[in-house]
This record gives sequence, C-alpha cells and structure tokens, in this order.
Amino acid sequence: MGLFHWLVVRGLPLVPKGIVGRVAKRYVAGETLPSALDTIRRLNGEGAMATLDLLGEEVSDRERAIANTEEYERMLAAIAESGVDSNVSIKLTSLGLKIDPGFCRENVERIL
Repeated sequence: MGLFHWLVVRGLPLVPKGIVGRVAKRYVAGETLPSALDTIRRLNGEGAMATLDLLGEEVSDRERAIANTEEYERMLAAIAESGVDSNVSIKLTSLGLKIDPGFCRENVERIL
C-alpha cells in the first residue's frame, strides 16, 4: 500500500460522515441493494452499463469474508432477477485473501 493510500485509509475515519457522504454520493449507486438496482435501471435507461461494487476490502476475519461472499451471491441473484445490465466487481481481499488464499478460493468458487 502506497503512502497516499495508507494516509487516506487511516484518515478517512476522522472525516465527518456528512462530508464523506457528499463526496461519495456521485460514485455510490445506493446504500442498499434495492436502491442500487434503481440507480442501475436509470443508468441502463440512459444507455449505460453498470458495475455493482461491494465496499469493504482488506477483511481480517473469516466471518466478515463469509458475509461478503453471501452479499456477492445476493447481488448476482438480484442482477439476474431484475434483468439489469450490470456486472459485479469482486475484490479478493474482501473474500479473505489475506487470511488464507485457499479460504478465499473457496469463497470465489461459491460466487462463481
């Protein structure tokens, strides 16, 4: 992790949530899966495809990695059920890569 990235990661918790929310709003489709799907439908209507992203990388415990795996599964199911033109960006560090590469692979296989 570069110095700038490290500073952002360490300093972000100190920034008031209202400021973070205003800056991030342009890039965050929604705080819930249904609201993200609504935004994706709107973007699809404008001719754009979307990438659905689950925030929360660098997990350090198996429970969080499993919860993220389950959320990725829900996201993919919702995309399929809703028919939106979207994909999912999967981050291996959110699935436990730093905990155990074999454990991460199991989580990836569950998603795929």
